[in-house]
Parts: sequence; C-alpha cells; structure tokens
Amino acid sequence: MANVYISSTFQDLQEARRQVSQTIRRMKHTDVAMEYYGAEDVRPLDKCLADVAACDLYVCIVAGRYGFVPGDGEVSITELEYLKAVELGKPRLLFLLSEDARWPMSRLELNAEAMGRLAAFRTRLQHDRIADEFLDELDLSKKVGEAIYRWEREQGGTRGVADWEAYRRAMFDAHRWVRLAVIAGAKQDRSFAEIPLTDVFVPQPVQGGSPEYEVTCPQDEPGEPPEETEADEAAEMSLGAATGASGAPVEQIQDVLARERRQVFLGAPGSGKSTLLLDAVLRLCDTGRGPDQLPANLRHAPLPFLVELRQYVLDPATNFVDYIAANVGRRYGVRVDAEDVRAVLDERDRVVVMFDGLDEVFDPRTQTEVIEEFRQFSRTYGGCRVVVTSRIAGYSALELERDDFRHYTVLGFGMPEVREFVPKWYTYYTWQGDERDAQGLTRRISESPRLLELAGNPLLLTMMAVIYKHHDLPEKRMQLYKRCTEVLLEDWEVKRKKIARDESLPLGFPMVAEQKAELLQQVSMYMLEHQRAGSELNAIAREPLLTIIAAYLQSEYHKSPGEARAVASEILDHLRERTYVIAEVGEQRFGFVHRTFMEYYAALHCKAEFNRREADYDWLTRELFGAHWRKSEWREVLLLLIAMLKEQESPVRKVIEHVRGEEVSGLPLQLTFAARCLAEVGTNDDAWSRQFVHDLVESVRAAARQSESHAVTAFLDDALGSFSVLASTVTVRKTTRKIIDDLEGAKPLRGRMIAFQLQLALRSKEERREFALASLKDPAEPVRRGAIAALEREWPGREDVAAPLADVLRSDRISRVRMSALQALDRSWPESTVVLDALETRARVETAYTVIIEMAQYLARRWSGNRRALELVLRLSGAGLRGRNPREDGEAVQDALADALLEGWRHREDCRTILRGHETGAEFMRPAGVALVALARGWPGDAENRQWVYRRLSDEHVTGWPYITDSLVRNIVAALVRDVEAKSWVLWKCEDVTVPAYLRRLTMAALRSQYGDEEIVEWLEGRIEVEPDAGLRFEAMLVWQAVHPHTKGRKSLLAERAIHDDEAAIRYLAMMLFLEVAERGEQQRVAQLMVSRKKNISIRQRLFGLISECDAPWVRPLLVKKFTGEETVVRMGILRHLVAPRGQRIPPTPEFLWAEPWRSLWLFDWTYDFDAEDIMLRRVEELYRRRATGRASEDYPDWVPDFLVYVATQDPSGIVRSLAANGLAAVGERSNRAWEMLNDLRTEEAEVVRQKRDDYDPPEGYL
Repeated sequence: MANVYISSTFQDLQEARRQVSQTIRRMKHTDVAMEYYGAEDVRPLDKCLADVAACDLYVCIVAGRYGFVPGDGEVSITELEYLKAVELGKPRLLFLLSEDARWPMSRLELNAEAMGRLAAFRTRLQHDRIADEFLDELDLSKKVGEAIYRWEREQGGTRGVADWEAYRRAMFDAHRWVRLAVIAGAKQDRSFAEIPLTDVFVPQPVQGGSPEYEVTCPQDEPGEPPEETEADEAAEMSLGAATGASGAPVEQIQDVLARERRQVFLGAPGSGKSTLLLDAVLRLCDTGRGPDQLPANLRHAPLPFLVELRQYVLDPATNFVDYIAANVGRRYGVRVDAEDVRAVLDERDRVVVMFDGLDEVFDPRTQTEVIEEFRQFSRTYGGCRVVVTSRIAGYSALELERDDFRHYTVLGFGMPEVREFVPKWYTYYTWQGDERDAQGLTRRISESPRLLELAGNPLLLTMMAVIYKHHDLPEKRMQLYKRCTEVLLEDWEVKRKKIARDESLPLGFPMVAEQKAELLQQVSMYMLEHQRAGSELNAIAREPLLTIIAAYLQSEYHKSPGEARAVASEILDHLRERTYVIAEVGEQRFGFVHRTFMEYYAALHCKAEFNRREADYDWLTRELFGAHWRKSEWREVLLLLIAMLKEQESPVRKVIEHVRGEEVSGLPLQLTFAARCLAEVGTNDDAWSRQFVHDLVESVRAAARQSESHAVTAFLDDALGSFSVLASTVTVRKTTRKIIDDLEGAKPLRGRMIAFQLQLALRSKEERREFALASLKDPAEPVRRGAIAALEREWPGREDVAAPLADVLRSDRISRVRMSALQALDRSWPESTVVLDALETRARVETAYTVIIEMAQYLARRWSGNRRALELVLRLSGAGLRGRNPREDGEAVQDALADALLEGWRHREDCRTILRGHETGAEFMRPAGVALVALARGWPGDAENRQWVYRRLSDEHVTGWPYITDSLVRNIVAALVRDVEAKSWVLWKCEDVTVPAYLRRLTMAALRSQYGDEEIVEWLEGRIEVEPDAGLRFEAMLVWQAVHPHTKGRKSLLAERAIHDDEAAIRYLAMMLFLEVAERGEQQRVAQLMVSRKKNISIRQRLFGLISECDAPWVRPLLVKKFTGEETVVRMGILRHLVAPRGQRIPPTPEFLWAEPWRSLWLFDWTYDFDAEDIMLRRVEELYRRRATGRASEDYPDWVPDFLVYVATQDPSGIVRSLAANGLAAVGERSNRAWEMLNDLRTEEAEVVRQKRDDYDPPEGYL
C-alpha cells in the first residue's frame, strides 16, 4: 500500500479529484489530498510540501487554472508541490487537460498573467517527462488507474491483484451506447447522437416461471365457491411460492434480477433480454452511481461478467473461466488470467455472471453441453450469482431446474411502458425541424389495438419510434419490418447533408436501396443454409461475406472477378458504417444488427425465388414449407414469407393446407403452425375457415386434457394466439361454441382459463368489456386474473373500469388476484383516488407478504409526500402475517416497508418525528422494527438520530420480549456503517461494556455484510486479540473470516489464536482457517503444538479431524505417534474423520443454529457453560462443512490404508479395531489396494467385515 499525493487546483477539479481519489483507494493505496485538511485552494504550504515529501507517488493534474499563489510570490502551490517532488526525486505521474477537451469557460483562467504562468507550467511538465492528456473526469480516472498499475509493475513486478476497477471502466465505455447505430438520429446541430442505454431503458415486467396458462389453485370442482384453507393462503403468501407464470405476481425486472443465485429469463425475439443485462452491467460499472441507483439485489455492486454464448461456442476456450479471462483482455483491454477470475468467483457475492443467448447455441448437442457447463459452474462457484437469458422457443427448463435455477418470463410492454419509453427515446432521437413527437406516437399506438400489440415488443417499439419520425405506422408486422428496413437502408448522409448518392458510395455505378436489399437477401440465405452445428445463426465470416458481395457484382453489374473483389470491401464498409444494417459482431465476423432483420431478408429472398420459379407451388409447399416448418430457425422466416405472398395476392391456402396435412405424432403441431400462418394473412368468413377454426378449438380441448408440460404449454400458446386473431373475422359454429362451453365447465382449472380466453376473443370490444367485468367474480382464480389483464390491456385509464378493479383489491380472497389488481391499477390508473380508498380498507386485514410489499411500494411511488398514504404504510407494518417462512418473509417485509417509507416521505420535515412516534407507540416487534430501520437508513450521519436508534435497541422495556432479532440489528448496522462517522460509532458500541452483552454480539455479527472493509477488518483483528469475553471474541473471529478477503496474509494471528486462546471453539476455528492457508512446515509445527496440549475430548477429536485433512508427509507419523495415547472415543473420532469423504465428516448442524445463530445464542443467554460452548463448536463445524469442496476417492493419500491396517491389528480396543476394518471396507469400495489389505488381515473384526462385504453397511456413527 502506497501513499499517493494528489496535486492540483481545487475549485475547477473537485469532481476529477473525487474520482481519482476513489480510483486510488480502490487500488488499495492511500490517497493524500487537500480535502483532508481543508477544501480550499488556499491551504497551508508547509503541510502540502511535507505531504509531498512523505508520499511514495506524486500525481499532478493540470487543467485550465494556475491556482493560488501564496504570499508575495509568483509560483502557485500546485507548482511548488511539483518542484518539491522533482527536488526529492519522487516518482511522478503527470496529467494535462487535452486541448481537444470540452471544458466549461467557468473553469478556465481569464487573467492574462495567470494564463501565461499556466502555459509555462504546462511546458515544464511536458519537458519533465511524457505527460498524459485527459478529456474529462472519467477519462482522467481511467488513465490515473492505468498509470499507477504500470508504476506498481515497475516497483516490484505485478501486484498480483487484477485491476478490476479498470475493467469496470472499460466495460462501461464498451456498452454505454445503444447498440443499433441506425437509430441514433441527428439531434439539433449535432452529428449522429449517441443514445445512452441506461437513459432510455425501461424495465420490463417479468413473471415467475416459464410461460403457461394455468396455475394449481385450491379450487378443484367447477361452480363451487372458492374455499381457501389456511394452508393454501400460507402457500400463496410465501414469497416465490408460485411457480407458474400465470400464478406468480408480475414484477419489475430491477426488483427480480439476481434475487436468487441462479436465474433464467425467457422472452420472445426482441423482448429486451440482452438489453436488460446490459443495463445492469452499465449500472454496476458506472462509478458515479450510488447503491440506491443499482438494481435492488445488486446494491453490493458485484463485479459483472457478460458472456455472449454465441461467441463462447466459437471460442477456443474450453471453459467459462478461461473464456472470461481471455475476453476481459481481448475486448476490454485489461490483463487478467484465469486465476484472477477464479479468485473473485470464489469470493461470496463478489461476482454476477450473465450468460446471454442460450437460444443462439443451435446445435442440440452443443446446447446440452453448455447447459451442463452452467450446472458445473454454478456448483463450483456457489458464491456468485448466475443469470441466463434465452428465447422461449425450443427452451427446456428441466435440466437447469434440477440445479435450482429460478425461471422468469419477460413480458411485453403495456401502455405504461410505452408512455415511459417514447419520450425518453425522442429526447435523443429527433431531427431538426421535425413535427412528429412523442405525444403523437403514444396516441397513435393507444388508438390501435394492433399497434399496441406490436408495441409490446421493445424492439418493434423502437422501430416504430424510428419510423414514425418520417412515416405513419403500418399495422401489419411484415409491413412494419418492411418500413423499418427501408429506413435502415436509407443513406443517412444523403438525407442529412443532401449530398449526391454517388458521393456517398462512389462506385462508378448506381447502387441504391433496392440493390442493397437484394444483396442482403443473399447474405441472409447464406446464413440460414450454411449454419454450422452449434454456431450463431446471425453471423458470417468476412471472407464468405466478401465472396457473396463480389458474386452479386459479377452477376448484376457484370464486373470482372478482380474488379468485383476490389469493390466488395468498400460496399461492406458502406453497409456497416452508413446504412447500419450490418454490424461487426466479432473478430472478422459480421451479422445483421438484429436477427429479426436476417429473418425478414431471408423471407424476401424466398419470395423472390418463388416468383422467379413462376409460382412453383410444388417447390413452395414441399421444398420450403414442408421441409422447414418444424425447424425453429425457419419459423419466423416462413411466417413472414406467407404474409408477403398474401400481400402480392398469391393463393396461400394451398400452402396452409399442405402444412395442415403434414403427419406428426403427439400434439398436432402442424395445425397450430398452419393457424399461425392463417392468422398472419387473415381469412374470409367461409366454410373452409369455419372448419379450420373448429379443428383448432378441438385441438385446444384435447391439449387441455393432457398433463402439464412445456410442449403442451407452447402448443396452447400458439393455438390461443391464433384463435384470438381468427375469431374477429370468422363466424364460429354452434358446435365450436359448444366445445368452448364444455371447457368452461371442465374440472381442471386450466380448462376454465382457456375457455375464458376463447370466449373473450369471440366478443366485440364492448361485449368483451362487460364479459371481463363479470368475470372478475368468477369462482376460478385464473379467470379473475385473466379478466384483470384483459381490462387493463383494452381499457386503460377508464374510471368505470378502475372502480371494479379497486373492489377486487379490496375484497378478493386470493392474494394473487389482489396483487394482479393492484399492479394493473398502478400501471394504468396511477393517480386514481379509488385505489387509495381500497387500500385504506384492505390495510386493516391484509396478511399476504407479497401484497403488503406491493402496497407499500405503490404508495411510496404514486403518493409520495401524502400524509394519508404514509399512515397507510405504517399501518401495513403492523399487519398480522401468516406464511410458510415467517422469518424470511418477515425480513423481506421489514426491508420493503422501511425502503418505501424513505422513498416516499424522507423529504418531509416531520418524517423523523412521525417515525419515532410510531416506533415508541408500537406494541409488537415488526412495526417498531420497521420504523427503527427506516430511521437508521434515512439519517445515518445524524449523531443524535443514530444515538436514539441504538438506545431504543437497548431500552429495558424491549429486552423482555423477542423484539431484537438478528435481521433487525443487521439492517440497522448495515445502514449506519455507510457513514464514516457512524461506522466508528458502531465499532465503539461493540466495545462499550455498558451496552447489553447480547446487543454487542448482535451488532458485531451484523458486520458480516461489510466484506473487504479494511477498517472493520483491522478493528476485528484487534478485538480478537484483546476482547476478554469469550463469546464476543469468538464472534469477532467468525465475522473476521467472513469479511477478510485475504486471510493468508494473517497466518500469524491464526496460529497465535489456535495455540494460545483460552476458548476451545476459537482454537478450533483458528486451526481450521490456519490449515487452509499455511505451508506444510507451518502446518506441522502448529499441529504438533496443538495436539501436545491436553484439552477436553471433544476438541481433541475435532483437531485430529482437521489434521487428517492435510495431505502431507508429516500427518501419518503424527497420527501414529499420538493415536495410541488417546482415549478410545478420540481414536474413534480420528478414524471417522479420516475415512469419510470431505464435507461429510462433520455431522450437519441443526438448521436453526445456522439460520439464526445470534438468536440461538441469545436464547441461551450466553451463559458460559457446556451448552454455549457446544453451540459455538457446532457453528464452526457448520462453517467447515460449508467450506468443504468435496474429495474424490483418489485424493486419499497412500498412507491411509496402511494406517487403518496398523490400527486394525495393533489397537487394544476391539471397537476401534472393528472401526478400522470397516474403514478399510469403506475405502475399498473405491480402492482395490484397500480391499486387498482387508483380505490379508487375519483378525476377528476383519473376518466379520469380509462376511458382510457384499452388502456393506457401516456401523452407526461411522460415516
């Protein structure tokens, strides 16, 4: 750790100095800066020069001001500091503001004399050594970090610590702008605007589970009123209890992302799966953001790794770790190796790994291999969080579900998201003099159900925003793609600068949009037809791409091969740089800016080929549709193609009939694909169409009767979506309606939900509204939720719809239904007072955890500052809760309510007074706890406030009942330690003997969340050495090992505690940690000292167990030497540890001791007796079990069987000899040598074991 002095002026460089200081601290150095002794340009010269003399590295930053000149002199303090550094030969890093930088005039020197001195100073710096230049604060911070890293290497080789902060900055720079360059229009007098992704990103709604239509509910019989048992209500109230998409609440992605350690997000093409990952990456890499600006579950700012799976399968790296290490260097320019990556992956909660595009691994065998790699990766690095994205089509959740991957479906945008996105987008994407605005586009979408459906896809909504600036919006998907590709192929330079087309692409021959489109059609078909197994579909290498372009030029323009080849590169650059259709997706690899465009151009090519063949229907039906409709990569192409054929008035029924007649086994997938084709092109109300719809409904009824599966769900998705389109144009037969009515009365709830969707599609818009309103009282829960969704989708904002939805919120008995109603009202009726009225009624009786949280967040978001809403949140904090996991759910409620209080009302002057009054008047734990947590989080820097909060924790009137929980103290301490002064105060409270002992221990245990905080680490080390209370000393060591990133550097502390501490549990814990990090010689010396001390039997058993873990030559002689002198029970314990696989040697601790260890110890009142010691030992054992990585049989050292033979023949105890013989049998299950040694044994115990060898069963207490 070095002292780095920062020399610069102050007033003009405050933000720059802050970022540089932050960079220095993150690199584990000490920043020495004027901020620590007065934030003024006028500062004590002697102090400044003394600090320069004492520093290890001098950093000088010069921008547009010369700075303060002390006394009657002519040299500024900044230059005097520099001269002092030169005089003393200090290592110097110099940074000058670039002449190309955009620097505010207010930060520039205006005095002519000062300007001259500044120019002379800059010249002196440039002559001293090569000075680096910077453009802005971010650029300066990055370059300072890189320069310090180089200096470190010069001082003594590589630091051995990867520069992950440089990686964050590089990753932010690489991804900060929206990827599709075509959509960066000109803003005012600027060139193409750069659109910051995080500024225009709108979080998508998501729903737990894979897409499906039903959810298992308490009601089974049709027509019966919903009877909700206590167990059913508890199940639905437990967070995450629902597994199906329709059964889970709709949530925002920022609230869900990384909530579980293993997640998969599924979505349709263009639903924004990749964008949501990029938004999270940018927020985590933006050093200017505080914790409150990060996604809720990533506020500890983990390091993000983004793995694009389409690139991974093409990379020579053999595993994810090697690929990440190579990609960090190759793409982001930060040198790390695989060991650096493994090191951060091993640290708990240090990393979130995002795997994007599992669907883009097309080869089934390769995809299976990648899924298996996910499973292995998540098992090996259990401390990091893993997020995977994939398209829905073709995805199977079974493999990853077995490894606890939680699945979510990314839902489409509704009008609330559209209203939020469009103004954000048009802030950056606007043309000088244009008249079309965000309000016009939003109104156009809201007036058209078809456009609203298309706008639900974020990619299509973005296209619509681009197109609307120049044209009105078409309502067919294919027409929208057509209009968008016309915009894509528009030459922006021609449009914006009004230059001639031959100036834009000077080829000597015309090549306009039509020719470019023809060329792109050939490229897309090459991708489709030449895709290699396991490779990315939307990707092509540069060489074959140039070959396609050259062949096109030869064919269409009759160019010679040499001339065509010479021009091909120029055309490729034009397509990539001017039209933005083609993008470079990897080294010498290209692709369309989105796969949707590749599919569209492939469909265009197929249409052109059909026309060239003069309407060859045999080719179209057999070789195109017949050969490819089952392939997922062709599905979108064929749907777009049939819409194109319909547009040119080609008979399409022949194609649909052919697909419908295909033979398949199982579900009639050919029928649903034919229905998708028919829905794409529309149909007449004739007998053929009516029969088709009838057959489609018949297939839906048959599928509804089948058991649930992903295949059935996908089938119903296609069938119901197609029916909703066809029903608006086709008269449905009576026999068809009879089938739908039968479904409504079906016993499985899935049938009722399907019937509701079918009946809704059969009605006119006004009839649909009345039907949906009536369905709000349907006995089936899924139907009620479906009705809510329909009402919001088609009639958002209408007050005559808001009131019935508010009634559902007020009185429905199922919490999932209440949740759906509240979320719909929040999105589409954000300021309706009927919602507040309903909540006031419901707050008195609400018991569902998820609904309470949603209510509080809604009130804070929509009614911020409103006193009535504040009272409702406080009332919610006292609601009586029931659920399957009261501890987990109670903590979630406490956190959410405290955050809601601060989000909505912290700005009120009387907020603290209201919260304190609520806390002191509360009769139960959670209401008071919510207020305390809110007070601690909201005002951590206020000394009087934190003293009041902590005093409330130790007041006598609350110590007689279970008021103080580990979660409450953890939340309060975590809030306080964010403030520097409050952190010191918290540490002092841990030492204050006047504070109740249990509270001191709870406070210390709460520091566990402060991973890597050097101040806390040093404080804990001091407490370990001087704390007289054994329980507190033990707690300090447990917390220390959890927050210390490098325990290897503190071996001396561990050895000293292992040998000399008076408390057995501390010796045991210290020995366990020491053996993990010490060298073999160090292990041997400490182990010999440990076992030479005569302590109680329990601790000796455990110590010998730890020693037997060490695979070193000294272990066997030590065990042999000490074994015979130990008591029988100790010898048995040694054998048990020696033989069992690692991680199974310690019996698991009862879960409650680990889940709430602090409460368990408190309930024992921390009396220092056997019970307290036993609990501490069990906690160490549980820590050991969790840290154990598993050991294969080949890891057994060769001496283990020899030692077992020695014991089996020499030990005086028959029980021990029998245990050793059984141990040989256990090892022999995987080792021929051990079996042979067992066969050679001639003892009574060995004979017994041999007789039972065929069905070996170890004795009780052995493994």
